[in-house]
Amino acid sequence: MKLLLAFALLATLQWPVSCLPNDFEKEEGLDFSLLVSSMQPRECTREGLMCKTCTELVNCVRDSKEPSGFKEISQVTCNSDFPCDELVGGCVRNGICRNGPFICPRTDNLEPMDYPDLYDCTKYHECTGRNDVAKQCESKQQAWDPRRGDCVARMGEVCKSYPVPLCREEGEKGSIQGSLYSFRCVLDFAEGIDMLYPRLQWNSTSA
Repeated sequence: MKLLLAFALLATLQWPVSCLPNDFEKEEGLDFSLLVSSMQPRECTREGLMCKTCTELVNCVRDSKEPSGFKEISQVTCNSDFPCDELVGGCVRNGICRNGPFICPRTDNLEPMDYPDLYDCTKYHECTGRNDVAKQCESKQQAWDPRRGDCVARMGEVCKSYPVPLCREEGEKGSIQGSLYSFRCVLDFAEGIDMLYPRLQWNSTSA
């Protein structure tokens, strides 16, 4: 019963989204299947249900042995016909997986730029052109704050939700509050599953 109530609560969550005036350019020359095959299973960073992969649903709870840590206590196995949909909180027939790979945005700037991880608040990505170097804060007591562009203590609202909100529909656009990062939700297909996920952009001209 508790698990069913958790499913219902998760499906009602809302995130603030700000509309953006300009569309992102369509990504070209990316081998999406290769990017998906290199994805690592997600780790628990907050309490609640989480799609560890597109075919694994887990329940995350606080880890009493590690401050600011979380652990899995249960797992449900899905498949490509019933992929894991985190917004619904279960394996859904002909559903959409809302996991996807991080992709460095196209840019003419050759200087390294840091971007938040899509799902893990303790991680971030250093992009030099399209080259991605995944990095992590020094401890689980820290989180990467997109407003400051640095790892900070996990206090207040930091790390209470995903760094980038889960996508609800293709073409959805928004921004990370208090930062110059924006995103657009794209729909791709790999391993027999529709995958809806955000791609990030840095808006250097934003006010």
